[in-house]
Formats: sequence, structure tokens, C-alpha cells
Amino acid sequence: MKYDLVIWGATSFVGQLVAERMVNKYGEHLKGRIAFAGRDIKKLRALKTKLKYNADLLVGDAGDESFIFDLVKQTKLVISTVGPYALYGENLVRACAELGRDYCDLTGEPQWIRHMLEKYEAVAKANKARIIHCCGFDSVPSDMGVYYLQSKCLKLFKEPCTEIRYQFRKSKGGISGGTYASLLNAIESIKANKADARKFKTPYALILDQPEGLPFQKSVSGIALNRPGKGFLAPFVMASINTKVVHRTHYLMQFKWGKSFLYDESMFMGTGIKGLIKSTMTTFGLAGFMLMASFGPTRQILKSFMLPKLRRRAKRRCH
Repeated sequence: MKYDLVIWGATSFVGQLVAERMVNKYGEHLKGRIAFAGRDIKKLRALKTKLKYNADLLVGDAGDESFIFDLVKQTKLVISTVGPYALYGENLVRACAELGRDYCDLTGEPQWIRHMLEKYEAVAKANKARIIHCCGFDSVPSDMGVYYLQSKCLKLFKEPCTEIRYQFRKSKGGISGGTYASLLNAIESIKANKADARKFKTPYALILDQPEGLPFQKSVSGIALNRPGKGFLAPFVMASINTKVVHRTHYLMQFKWGKSFLYDESMFMGTGIKGLIKSTMTTFGLAGFMLMASFGPTRQILKSFMLPKLRRRAKRRCH
């Protein structure tokens, strides 16, 4: 194969960060074996110049099936940052599954992941292709954090935790326009399909053959007291995908931590009156966003006025 790695969507906000990281860490070792791919040759050339790295440039469209298959044939691994994945991602997953190539992305769209599993999981297994979704903030901290904690518990106490609660407290940076676009598209897709809407209320939605007896999972859906500690909690917007990923990992590990294992996520807002106010504001703000995203006209308002600002902000952070 010509390449070890192709970065698909290399000129996007996250794509540029991925390209910079890969070039800085592996550029010398993989000289000539990393390629940047996207649909805009001018932006790809600018990225190549900026990083001072002599990468091959592959130019094409996500909807061009022949281009996507040709791209995949040339590499061992594709990293995709092109979303919303439900709109632009299937051709690439299908090509990797059928050609036996490895793939990872940073989607947070559970309905799309479920559909890809239903369509291509068996094909990927047969061809030994490793298809790994959610390799960004959705959902690496949750998935690897739980795995690390359970490994420590098994080592120290000879048994796993029966329940783990993840509390998001603070971070640097913000949410890109692409992330919001994916979230809006996921909400729109689920709302349009009642079967999907019922399916994705459960954190087990990414387990295709769910066994009997899995416990009901509680989640923080409003203003809540932190138990057993002090302070207030609010819903965490990423919980809807992260909990599903954690439970799918547990399923792939053949329920190593027991079928009664519980996992939930929330945001810690602080203590006292300040914590209560932050929890209230966050809860109602998130509820307002979800309400607007649930209806066509208000969803269009979000797309027209909110997403362009987020994309411009993300672009400024890249330069």
C-alpha cells in the first residue's frame, strides 16, 4: 500500500489539528506515507505549506464512491473528520469494511453508528477491518476512563465497580460548528424516525443483540444534588453518546464487569447558591437548545444564526 495513513477532511478545524499532530509526532518516521485528503486543493496546499511537510494531496468528494474506494485502497488507515457523518460518512465506512482497511472518526451521532453496525459490522469482521467511531472528546475520556478505573479496581480489590459516575467539571476550548451541526443532524434524524427515537432512549442502543436482564439506567436529566458528595449537577450533553459507547465496550468485553454494571454522566456545577444557579441556568439552557432543535423551523434558526458563528470562531482558532 502507498500510505500508512490518510487524513480525510484534513483542512477542517479538527482535521488541521490532527494533521499537525501526526506530522509533528510521526512525520519523519512516515515520510511520504501520510496523505492529506479533502475536496479543496487550495486549502490542502495551504495546509501542506503551513506544516512544511511534503504530503501527497488527494482531492475528491465524499459522495464520489469511486474516489472514496480508490482512496481507501491506497492506505492502511483512514482518519475521518468529515461530518455530519450521517450525511457524508457511509461511503468511507463501507469502503474500509469491504476492503479490510482500518478506520477511525470523531462522530457523536449514535443513530448513524447504529446503522453502520447493522449494515457493515459483519463485513468488517470478515475482512478484519477495525472500524472505530467516537475517537475525539466523544467518547475517549469516558470510554478509556472507565476501562482504566475498572482495571485498577480489579487489580486492587479483585472485583470491578458495580456503578461509575462521570462528572464533567471544566475544560479548555469550546465546541466547534461541526460538532453542533452533527448534533442537530442527529436530533433531526432521530425525530424523523419513531423507531430510532424509542431505540436511542436507552444507553444500550449500540448493542445490536441485547441480552435479557440489563438494568434500567438512571441519568441526570435536570437539576440534581451530587450524591454522595456536596454540590449540584446538571445534564451533560455528551452523555447521550458517551454512555452508549461505554456500554458497547462492556458488551464487546463480554460483560466483564457484570450485567448489572451502571454508568451515568453529568456536569458538576459547584456548591452552595452559586452551584444551584449554574445548575439551573445550564439545565434550562440545554433544554431550550434541545427544544429548538426538535422542530424544523427553530432548528433552521439554529443552523442559520448559531452554526455560522461557531464555524468562524473555530476557523480563527486554527490560524
